Amino acid sequence: MEAVKALTAEEITELCLRHTLYDWSAQSGLKPMPVVGASGVHFQTADGRRFLDFNSQLMCVNAGHGDRRIIDAIKRQAEQLPYISPFMATEPRARLGRKLAELLPGDIDKVFFTLGGADANENAIKIARVVTGRRKVLARYRSYHGSTAGVVAATGDPRRWANEFGGGGGVVHVLDPYHGIQRGWDTVEQSLAQLEETIQLEGPSTIAAFILEPIPGTNGILVPPDGYLQGLRAICDRHGILIICDEVMTGFGRTGRWFAVDHWGVVPDMITMAKGLTSSYVPLGAIQAYEEDDMVGNSRRMGEVLARLHRRLRDRHPCIGAARSIGLFGCLELVRDRQTLEPLAPFNGTSPEMKAIASALVEGGMHTFVRWNTVMTNPPLCITEAELEEGYEILDSALEIGDRAVRD
Repeated sequence: MEAVKALTAEEITELCLRHTLYDWSAQSGLKPMPVVGASGVHFQTADGRRFLDFNSQLMCVNAGHGDRRIIDAIKRQAEQLPYISPFMATEPRARLGRKLAELLPGDIDKVFFTLGGADANENAIKIARVVTGRRKVLARYRSYHGSTAGVVAATGDPRRWANEFGGGGGVVHVLDPYHGIQRGWDTVEQSLAQLEETIQLEGPSTIAAFILEPIPGTNGILVPPDGYLQGLRAICDRHGILIICDEVMTGFGRTGRWFAVDHWGVVPDMITMAKGLTSSYVPLGAIQAYEEDDMVGNSRRMGEVLARLHRRLRDRHPCIGAARSIGLFGCLELVRDRQTLEPLAPFNGTSPEMKAIASALVEGGMHTFVRWNTVMTNPPLCITEAELEEGYEILDSALEIGDRAVRD
């Protein structure tokens, strides 16, 4: 057979732009990277560039790229039994169910397997409505739960605005403890009082569940104050409202614990998961590699290094108004003025400076998520201290752009 000639970087990008609709993006002006390979915390493009993946793609390649154990397990399963009806019992399903029951908090020991995070959240909401006989669902404004009809309605951030007229319905949004960098955080007491008031105004007997990210991800890595989740649990118990914790991003070691709720000892009624469960290699798979390499422990240890690097960056760069992290789940929030804390880009918008910082990070060899006035710092859990220092150097250089905006 005639060998197939490899496409050039330009051909890959051109064909993808011609035939692919990219999600959450204005299609004009896109220039996706033509990626051809990846290993550990780096990936390579067809034109020979190498990038430090400082966001684990979409906070999901937790085990790092190209882990041979996971790849070999996928190959073995494909050779033995690539597909069987979900009504059947199989050894991988048996073993994974048992392992998840060991890792999940409290008495949660039953798993409904789905194909992704949005799918998991859709089904959790359906289950809550059936179990309680109620219709309404509470969700927070600074949240993201997926792009399908039901969970995009539950999503609070602006991605909901153009998509909330589908089949979801019955969603009531509540305020988060965090209100943006200028206003800052409510106390636990204030935030819980607002939640209780909303519940009373909506009618406690009409609310099936509260779906929330324990630590909102793309809306800013918002680590809740101690006592918030515990208080939320008590309020929901009092009114017979189920708690659905969306741990699609935070689950499987990202925060230095298996699940984010473990930091506060809170047991939700349901936990949804995806992404990190398989390091996003396939929709479902095994997690043995996490335990063999103690990746959860490495996330906790390297999380201390990341927090230290955050502090160094904040000391050096006046454009950093806030730096937040827990484990290897972090972000930098950039401002024009540390006194007024005016953000470097508006809510649901961007600015020339943020665009320039994003470009400088790419030029420096880093891939990460730059959104509004935030820069995400969420590398794979296998990262080393030396690789974190590599990321620091790239960020340190790019943030000079933000500093000039502050000085000017």
